Amino acid sequence: MNLTTQAPFVLEQVQRKLPELQVAAVWIASPANIRYLTGFTDGADAKLLVTPQGATLYTDLRYDVQARQQSGVPVHLARPRDALEHARGLIAGRPVAFESEFVSYDKYSELLSVWQVPLHPVKGLVEPFRLLKTEGELELLRRSARIADEALAQVAVTLQAGRREAEVALELEVTMRRLGADDKAFGITVASGVRGAMPHGGATDKRIQGGELVTIDMGARCGGYHSDITRTYAVGEVSGELRTIYNTVYDAQERALNFIKAGVRCVDADAQARNWIVEAGYGDYFGHSLGHGVGLNIHEEPALSRWAQDQRLEAGMVVTVEPGIYVPDLGGVRIEDLILITDTGFEFLSHAPKARL
Repeated sequence: MNLTTQAPFVLEQVQRKLPELQVAAVWIASPANIRYLTGFTDGADAKLLVTPQGATLYTDLRYDVQARQQSGVPVHLARPRDALEHARGLIAGRPVAFESEFVSYDKYSELLSVWQVPLHPVKGLVEPFRLLKTEGELELLRRSARIADEALAQVAVTLQAGRREAEVALELEVTMRRLGADDKAFGITVASGVRGAMPHGGATDKRIQGGELVTIDMGARCGGYHSDITRTYAVGEVSGELRTIYNTVYDAQERALNFIKAGVRCVDADAQARNWIVEAGYGDYFGHSLGHGVGLNIHEEPALSRWAQDQRLEAGMVVTVEPGIYVPDLGGVRIEDLILITDTGFEFLSHAPKARL
């Protein structure tokens, strides 16, 4: 069963691109794109060949029953080398495009060896269609966000001096699974004290101390779709500088959220938060973009970034809004929410409480 009702439409659009690309077929290697186009949930162990006549999903005998139940396109079961031999018959000696971001040099060399045709690298054939989420996709994204919210609510109240970061991360993961998540969305970060200066610091055996900030970055995955949320908590009384950093990030996010709606340039959304942080004197400590798209991948387009000059937000996009400040040898703060862009503004998908310190 396909994850999205527009999969047949997207396959047709990819097919229509083939003459423009001057190729006989395209070799889809992105696990997320394979899942999006076919419904097959183990895209990492599959490839998809799209020709003017249709599409063929290649996977192996381990997935016989699963692929035939899930895939919306014909399935050919074979070992990888045999799959390439079968595909060679469908491309009939003509050029083929391939997703260059997802084909290693070794795999590229193997394609050349077996097919003996010109190979043309391509990007972004499928991803633009994934920007705007369908109702079915939004249902899964909302479920993932609800589970992450509930798990965070249950665990955040247990934050106290003496707890190990890794213990908190494990409790978050187990709680999400108990609430119905398929898995965590990514490696959970629980970064306390000076470790808060590491945006993706993971979780260690460090014990949380009183007077520290603790940044928790987490998410759930349901039906292949991810959520992403970050909150920063004070354990006991924190210093005035940590309080200033926290409130600066909180206000920066509020400025961005008040600005965001369909039609806004991504670079301008980023600037709303970034300029506030720069004016507060912490511009050198905000090193990442304001946010990113979320869906079948935890990081996907659009990018709410200084470098996304021509990209605009559209109704139906799901993005994070996550300003941060990270000061070495002191600590860090990030506050992140997952939102759905609408014509008039946005809808919160994450709802965990937050407030100024």
